[in-house]
Amino acid sequence: MANNSILIENSGYIITNNFQRNSINFKEKENNTKKNNSVNNLKILNRVKIKKILEISEKIMKFNDGELNNLSYNLALKYDKRTYAQYYMSLLRTKHIIFFSLFNNNDYNSRIIKIDLFFIGFILYYTINALFFNDETMHKIYEDKGIYI
Repeated sequence: MANNSILIENSGYIITNNFQRNSINFKEKENNTKKNNSVNNLKILNRVKIKKILEISEKIMKFNDGELNNLSYNLALKYDKRTYAQYYMSLLRTKHIIFFSLFNNNDYNSRIIKIDLFFIGFILYYTINALFFNDETMHKIYEDKGIYI
């Protein structure tokens, strides 16, 4: 072997001159940079995925009107940033039967079930009221000009 040849015992390669040694080192560095780049790319992709997941979870985990209305004082100070008008509208959406059944879409109740309950409640209310009024009470209301005691 020549003076400038180097024997690498563990790998079994013989490097005969500096050019080949430099090319092997360059290939090793290139492989290392590819590994580092792929690791960095994975880290960047993971960060992007984590940010997207956090954005989606923030949208999902926002409080709805009923939850905001039932928060304790300390939690309401921290999370509830609504104005008086927004608070009033949320009370209307959660407490008023027509708004709750027809216009409130961001709660956990099924829309079709809310509409069915609205009509069933409406029918039951007038049916029960009709059962307790007979001709005598209606005549008395008529004589008293609409006053029912």
